[in-house]
Amino acid sequence: MSAQGTPKIVWTNKFQAATPSVGLLRDGYAKPLHAVFESARGQFLELDGVTESVVWHGVPWRWTMVYHQAAEIAGTQGGTPRAFAYIIPDPARLQVCVPLIRAQVAAMPMRRFKKVVRDTIVYARTMAGVSWPTWDVPTEQAIEDLSELVKRKHRLVIAPSEALTIEA
Repeated sequence: MSAQGTPKIVWTNKFQAATPSVGLLRDGYAKPLHAVFESARGQFLELDGVTESVVWHGVPWRWTMVYHQAAEIAGTQGGTPRAFAYIIPDPARLQVCVPLIRAQVAAMPMRRFKKVVRDTIVYARTMAGVSWPTWDVPTEQAIEDLSELVKRKHRLVIAPSEALTIEA
């Protein structure tokens, strides 16, 4: 509790005793958004080989759910695998980030994606060859809009040699 008697938001509290659970992060949202939050998590957890962890990423992402894929260990830097995706549980707005390397962006059939997905990928910030497209996902429909991208990235990571046949 803070000095005013209100509980400190778990998402912003780096110095709590332990890493917050996914349930505590979900509880930062109003009840109607719990289903959206769980739908976002389910989209990643239903994929083969994807695991979830809660990690502190500093400002502005703070406590973030990171999704790793066993196959992405091949894309490590200094022994740390690249993340497959992130859910940023900001109580003001739920966000999903799906980082893409240049080869993955080039292999994606951009015309098949909805305009909001396509534009976010095209105009995303790029650092060290990795694009960081991030979407606000206030509804389950917004999560559904990202599902095609997530499935295609999963296939690219599992079998990168099939990048040319993924457009079918």
